[in-house]
Amino acid sequence: MKKYLHISIKLIITGLILFLLFRRIDFEGKDFFRSFSQISLKYFFLSLTGVIIVIVLKAIRWAYIVKKEGFEFNKVDALLAYFSSYTIGIITPGRLGELSKVYNLREKSAIRFITGFITVVADRLFDMVFLIWIGIASLFHFLKTFDGLTVHLLFGISAIITWVSLIICKISLNILNKKVNHRFVGFLNSCLEIIISYKSFNAWIYTALAYFIFYWSLQILFLTLGIHIGFVDVIYVFSIVSLVLLLPISIAGFGPREASLVYLLGLYGISDEIAILYSFFQFLAFFVWGGLIGGIVLLFSPFPFRTMAQDVKKIKSYFKSEHTELANESKTTDSKSSEL
Repeated sequence: MKKYLHISIKLIITGLILFLLFRRIDFEGKDFFRSFSQISLKYFFLSLTGVIIVIVLKAIRWAYIVKKEGFEFNKVDALLAYFSSYTIGIITPGRLGELSKVYNLREKSAIRFITGFITVVADRLFDMVFLIWIGIASLFHFLKTFDGLTVHLLFGISAIITWVSLIICKISLNILNKKVNHRFVGFLNSCLEIIISYKSFNAWIYTALAYFIFYWSLQILFLTLGIHIGFVDVIYVFSIVSLVLLLPISIAGFGPREASLVYLLGLYGISDEIAILYSFFQFLAFFVWGGLIGGIVLLFSPFPFRTMAQDVKKIKSYFKSEHTELANESKTTDSKSSEL
């Protein structure tokens, strides 16, 4: 019942945002369909290759994280798990797609459930921290906080703020973990340990490459509509859009994505119709295209959704227990066992 209520609330919020958006903007249907008829399919299909490369790089990063935790995980298996989780994340509420990656990881390596879950969360944290770094720089740009500074200095200041914040969080979690010794605090501490470790340098390289291709694909997608926009400006716009889409308040990002694009692209003189059309093509490229590939993977290696429901219960049960020595647990192997 809670699941359907959660979906219903998201549908209502999505509809409300879109309704308010179309009431406030000057949307001309003729301009929209005229722009649609003039798209360049060559650039659109080129942007689709970028989507695949981004997922490949992130899968390699995840396999690297797993290896640094002391377990072998084939890069091809990681890629298949990434694609299938992409589709599962679209068709299911919440972040259940991430749990499917834990299942695939346990099927292919001798790793404990909680350790696998740590690698999955840490993998996502690389994305979130990178987006926060770029997002801070983008906010500085749009708010003209450091007006007159070069792009390099702007991103440099943002990097310092982000890393200082990470170190403060890590120190705080260490102190808190010693005082309360709670499993959830220990879990977060272990995830953060991975992303700030010097051993994760290559993982940051994979993250930077993935986002370079991601922004490049978005720039190519603009050429689909005959719009030329600078690479740095694409980064500024879509780092903000990506942070907005982290909010789990709508279905597949509909509503918040269109509203943020209409506002941000309007700052560059791009019409409301083009902004909404671009949002549609971004959805096709990054959700539908990625989801279709993941769907094909699921057809050949179906995922037991009942197992995912059991894993959700395991996570809840695990964190309900207050005390743990997580560092010791995470180093213990459990050959494809259903236990934590």
